[in-house]
Amino acid sequence: MKTKIYLRIGRSGSKVKVDASLSTKIEPLREGNARYSKAIPTIFMALDIEIPDEAFKPPNISASISVPIEHVGTAIEVVDPLKVI
Repeated sequence: MKTKIYLRIGRSGSKVKVDASLSTKIEPLREGNARYSKAIPTIFMALDIEIPDEAFKPPNISASISVPIEHVGTAIEVVDPLKVI
């Protein structure tokens, strides 16, 4: 199997949120599930992976990834102060 996985990893205090999908999402993660909840600092990344089909019998793969700081991007949400929510 060869595919690209899009990850969003956010942190608010000691809590960490993770979202993974097969399509890119550029909006930051939020503290709650509501559309207007507070956005948290979010890191975006895409991983190209190739896993042999035999590895899924049973799924027992472990991986470690280190991301250099120069490859990290942070989402910035612009808020209109005149907009009433």
